[in-house]
Amino acid sequence: MPLAPKPVLEAGLEVLYRVILAARLASYPKSGNSMKQIEELLDAVHNLPGILRMWDDNEQGNLALIRKELGFFKENSWPEGTALDLSKIFEEKLQEETENK
Repeated sequence: MPLAPKPVLEAGLEVLYRVILAARLASYPKSGNSMKQIEELLDAVHNLPGILRMWDDNEQGNLALIRKELGFFKENSWPEGTALDLSKIFEEKLQEETENK
């Protein structure tokens, strides 16, 4: 199966990049974040590489699946001002990449 189209791939990679940085920062002992919060963050993106790598002809279905997965993350369990809005990150990067196509 082919990779996701470039705009979708770039948006997915941006989400992964931001999640990895957030998880790293949240893992510091003085961050005030719990392991449960880090687990929730990583759980929201663990299927993303597979979706991006095994793209099929149903683009809208694939995008819906990505949006569903990212929507599982509940940023309200994080301290105010520290949570990521994964769906927003994905949508903004997707729009940016689509416009630059």
